[in-house]
Amino acid sequence: MRKAFATRYQLEIGAKLAEISQRLPNTLVWFTEGFQSFEQEKTELEASLAPVQGTLPTALSSVASGLPPPSSMRTGGRIGVSSGLAAAVPTAGSGLHPAGGKRLYEVEWKSSSTLVHLGLLRILRRNEPAQEPWVPETLALNTTRLRDCQNAFQRILVIATGFVKCLYF
Repeated sequence: MRKAFATRYQLEIGAKLAEISQRLPNTLVWFTEGFQSFEQEKTELEASLAPVQGTLPTALSSVASGLPPPSSMRTGGRIGVSSGLAAAVPTAGSGLHPAGGKRLYEVEWKSSSTLVHLGLLRILRRNEPAQEPWVPETLALNTTRLRDCQNAFQRILVIATGFVKCLYF
């Protein structure tokens, strides 16, 4: 895959930034848009997690009392009490803070992997199918996979919207 990419865009390992930005303009735009949307994405994540963070200590206490985790009860999953306890009790570095902590999930906002993840989410949320003219060159060889992910993402949204609509009728 690396060789095909390097051949397609005539890039060598160790190419200069000016050469890369000239040969990969869509990727440059993709990263720039990602940097610009960081604060908005962070605010949206914190706003969506705020209601859930208050319920975390209650959920963990039910697991400690021998009940299966609430998520398995909602989904109908079959999780044994011992495995449910191990899965629901936070581990070091997991981002869960059961003792009245402030964060449910920690996001490393300064990392390049977060920038890539946010960029992929922006591609998935688009109304148009992923196509080579606007997809970053670094992902152009995977447009079929991106379209499949877009379809799966849209299916999930339609199903979730249907469930929410059923709750209100």
